[in-house]
Amino acid sequence: MEKTKLVSVLICTCNAERFLGATIDSVLRQSYTNLEILAHDDGSTDGTASLLAEIKETIPYPCEVVFSGQKKGPYAGLNVLLQKAQGRYIAILDHDDLWRADKIARQVEFLESHPEYRACGSMTYVLWESLGRLSVFRAKEKDDKAFHSTLMFRNDPAFRYDEGYLYRNDFQFIRKHLCGDAGAIANLQEPLALWRIRSDGRNLSRRWSGLGSIWRYIRATRDVAGGVSGYLFNLLPPRLVYTILTSRHATKTRDCSPAEREDPFLFLNDTAVSPRAASRPRDTTMPTACPGQKTA
Repeated sequence: MEKTKLVSVLICTCNAERFLGATIDSVLRQSYTNLEILAHDDGSTDGTASLLAEIKETIPYPCEVVFSGQKKGPYAGLNVLLQKAQGRYIAILDHDDLWRADKIARQVEFLESHPEYRACGSMTYVLWESLGRLSVFRAKEKDDKAFHSTLMFRNDPAFRYDEGYLYRNDFQFIRKHLCGDAGAIANLQEPLALWRIRSDGRNLSRRWSGLGSIWRYIRATRDVAGGVSGYLFNLLPPRLVYTILTSRHATKTRDCSPAEREDPFLFLNDTAVSPRAASRPRDTTMPTACPGQKTA
């Protein structure tokens, strides 16, 4: 691939030792290989920092790791990485999520052929760890929102996250910087990533729905309705959250097999893909349930 089409993969981490190996592996499995990997560790207290140092020395791509040594927050970390990114395109990957092997190739192909869009996302798989269930979540084909780990956008020095608040920051970033003349970004109508709803309840998006975080969001955006609804939603028990979100957003939901719980790449049907493999055929189907499993 041409150097002008370099893709910068940005990963911010904090205490992600349990997930980070698989997350990085999903980058190494990409069929698109003109990549650089930039990671920012936000003062982790587990083995994340040493794992990042090991990864930097072993992966086949240019890699830079920034250790903050203190809590800066993920959006401050992303801004540090955006400052360093050399790619034509930026791909965001949250530290506990995964990509399908053709994710970057599909999005580069789209953005190269659709110059009217500054960015694109996609539909996503959702893994409900505590429930052992897998969903596919839809995304509007043209929208001012995207699932964060599906987001790819054109690199521009003016594109920076607002570091003053955490709640719904990614949505505000998309609206402020990426919608552009089209008034929206594009979402590819196939699931290209896997969003993990963790069994420990420590997904950052849920933790950021506290009263203080939402108050800072309201002060910054004047979106009172969005802030209040988010806070109230955070008070609901996880099972009810699952019911509401799947009823609103899921196209399909099914039980996971024991093997899939051990190896999340089975969801993405790409366990045989190597970092240098040719681009895989497009696969927009839901992974089939094992015999005896229920589908809903």
